[in-house]
Amino acid sequence: MKIIDSIKTSIALLLVVMSTAHADTGQPLLRGATWTLTSSCEAKYKCSTIKADGSTELARVEFPYEPVSAKENNGTIEILYSCGTECSATYFILPDNSTSGPYSLVTSIDYEKGTLLSLSKNEIRLFRFAPAEKSAIKSIHVKIPENSTLPSRLVDSQLSNHTYSITYKDASNRKTSITIEQ
Repeated sequence: MKIIDSIKTSIALLLVVMSTAHADTGQPLLRGATWTLTSSCEAKYKCSTIKADGSTELARVEFPYEPVSAKENNGTIEILYSCGTECSATYFILPDNSTSGPYSLVTSIDYEKGTLLSLSKNEIRLFRFAPAEKSAIKSIHVKIPENSTLPSRLVDSQLSNHTYSITYKDASNRKTSITIEQ
């Protein structure tokens, strides 16, 4: 009897843990005055992040995983997803409820100008996210060791007065700074 009771207790605890894990699904990530942002997964690798006004869907972003974070800045919602080591995707839901993204490894965002700085293996790219443009406005190739990636060599990324500044370690392992005007 004691073994059966122990199994029953274990199953009961497992059910409580499982129900608690699923209780967060659909909980608001963000709330605005008239909208909420929620995320849920209907199957493995099939998740949706939805901005809704009550029962009316305003915008939807599909991604294999739930977001890591979400924040709002002057009506623009920034949603960050992780997709592995040195991999992230940023999407935006704009004030008109259109979506923009994905943008990989975003280091800085200028919400006033609607631009962002994104890193790839050995490039710094400037994109316009509002209104959305799929091609980079500017792209700068940097010289780094062949067996490394720019994100691993990034020292600093800043935005000041609508000018982006990036500091990274170059192929000679010296700190190199680049300024990108908009």
